Amino acid sequence: MTIGNSVTNIEKNAFKNCKSLMKVKYGSSLKFIGESAFRYCYKLKNVELSDSVEEIGKDAFCSCTALQHVKLSKNLKAIPEECFQCCHGLIDISIPDSVEEIGDYAFGHCESLTEAYISANVKKMGIAPFATCNAIEKLVIDKNNSYYDSRDNSNAIIETATNRIIEIGPNGIIPDGVRIIGEECMASDSCDCQEVQNYVIKVPKSVKVIEKGAFKNCRAKRVEIPRTVKIIRKYTFSDCIINELILPDTIKAVGFRAFDSSQIKKLTFKAKKFAIKGNLFGDNGVAYIRHLYCVRGSYAIKEAKKYKIPYSFI
Repeated sequence: MTIGNSVTNIEKNAFKNCKSLMKVKYGSSLKFIGESAFRYCYKLKNVELSDSVEEIGKDAFCSCTALQHVKLSKNLKAIPEECFQCCHGLIDISIPDSVEEIGDYAFGHCESLTEAYISANVKKMGIAPFATCNAIEKLVIDKNNSYYDSRDNSNAIIETATNRIIEIGPNGIIPDGVRIIGEECMASDSCDCQEVQNYVIKVPKSVKVIEKGAFKNCRAKRVEIPRTVKIIRKYTFSDCIINELILPDTIKAVGFRAFDSSQIKKLTFKAKKFAIKGNLFGDNGVAYIRHLYCVRGSYAIKEAKKYKIPYSFI
């Protein structure tokens, strides 16, 4: 299909669900591609935008599962939320120097993507822009970027000013000095995967805050939260598969559905008294915690009894 040179805009949903569309030639006058314009174009393999394109709407190429190669306009300022989410075949992406913003989950679930390079000009990134990109081996930030870095070969994206980690690739590390673990940044696999990675997550003592859903969908052998953390927020460990999770005695509150639908073989609560904000394990009356370890008199015992979780004292 050819987009004529007289066309300046492709409107919202214009080619959505065109399941036989394999190739598009974009005209030299095209400036705008609307929301979900090519969503669910399952056979589309390549996207090569003309440099006239200045704006792309959210979800524009979402779920183009056969898409392998993307070349973006050199005049594009932003890659919006979920723009290329679930493009499972995407092998490489060239993000031009003109891009200043990358939205929430922009490349989430791009399961074949092995490397991402963030230029010096990117000033803003949303929630987990590369969430569950399980093949990604390198998350690289240009050394001249003033807003983000990937220090200590961490395979992670860190907001420099706040020391907030917003994304961590497979087998990446949380460097010492990081203060905030960002929302959904530790997601390491999709919800339907039943494997536990042989992956020990070391959370440094510099961490003070763990945001909601930070470890959502995480697969790990062992996670230990340091005593510097006081609150476990809602959905922090939802949909996880973890062999061993240890929470410190400094915890003062545990949020709504913090362990919703998680499969944890050994969960240790060292704190005795802490606020419980709603059901810790979800509302369906089922918990997948194999065994709970806690101190005598712990508030966790009530939850264990409610969900029929075996427990022992430490």
